[in-house]
Amino acid sequence: MPAMLALLAGAGDTYASQLGWGASLRDHWEPDVPVNGLVEENAHDLFRAADKAMKSGAYNAVIIIKW
Repeated sequence: MPAMLALLAGAGDTYASQLGWGASLRDHWEPDVPVNGLVEENAHDLFRAADKAMKSGAYNAVIIIKW
């Protein structure tokens, strides 16, 4: 899904992602809060920690999906 959303946002194939199972943005942001599935879902080259990515200013869009 991250690749498809990157295309919709006009980012082409340039994107990063951080995924977790049922985690809130706050969970991803706080370094001491465990995120279920963080290790399993982010074992790829496009992983970038949410806090570092958003603070970097390197992205034109941020997509947050919770279901």
